[in-house]
Amino acid sequence: MPGLNVPMKPLADAAYKGEGKRIPHRWSQPTGSAAKHYHMAFAQGDHNVAPDPTSYLRPASTNRLHVRQAELLGGKLREFAHRMLDAFEQSHELWRQQAAFQGVAIAGPLAMAPSGCLVGPELRPTLVQLSYPEATHNLAHWRDAVARGLSENFMLWQQGVSVPGLPWYPLFALFPVPPIAPPTPNVPTPLSTCSSSAIDRMTAPALTSAMTSHFSLEDTDGRFAAMARAIGTAVATSFNAWLSTQQVMLVMGTGPVPVAPGPVVAGVTLPGSGHLST
Repeated sequence: MPGLNVPMKPLADAAYKGEGKRIPHRWSQPTGSAAKHYHMAFAQGDHNVAPDPTSYLRPASTNRLHVRQAELLGGKLREFAHRMLDAFEQSHELWRQQAAFQGVAIAGPLAMAPSGCLVGPELRPTLVQLSYPEATHNLAHWRDAVARGLSENFMLWQQGVSVPGLPWYPLFALFPVPPIAPPTPNVPTPLSTCSSSAIDRMTAPALTSAMTSHFSLEDTDGRFAAMARAIGTAVATSFNAWLSTQQVMLVMGTGPVPVAPGPVVAGVTLPGSGHLST
């Protein structure tokens, strides 16, 4: 079954460019005698350079230097967003291969488990390793703020997942042979049916807030805040689409059959992993 199939990069690109961030952000076009000197300082063609429409930053003017600066710094911002999103997608895929449901109780055809039944590794270490493992100084701070925010909220969502009495084992409603029903896989169901008490943590505003809460550097013109909103929008959109397409499968259940034919009573699921890997 699919992982995060909704492309995140175009969503982040559109969100960041939609912020309309300028560079230099405090630029004012010269007026009066200063305007004359400003125009004389450059060749005529340097005042009317077409900006790059893909840049995350808009040049404050069509001056060659402003356009070039917007291309360079805007390109670095786009590269950061793309690398962090690639790292999130890969980290999520590694998590998906290892995720498992534990402590599920079975009564007849129904499976029930409280919050905390879905377990899997923390995303942050792989997010760091797969994005900018050698980063230092400001880049490392940007990376860590994004990695911590995304990882913390994803873990809160995971810890809030429960199994609310789903009909995973229809054969266990009236099992013909005592004394124990053999290990049987659950009926595949969308992960979205396993509700989470912390689903709100995977919305764009919550993800944005989580990332910005870990950012303590001076945020020139709100560029990191814009980055957090762009990444948060992309991740939230792709994640919520994934919830309805991801199937919970191969959760093996068993349990006693006191009277045959009759229902499984006090059944359990067997230890395993990869319940979201297919």
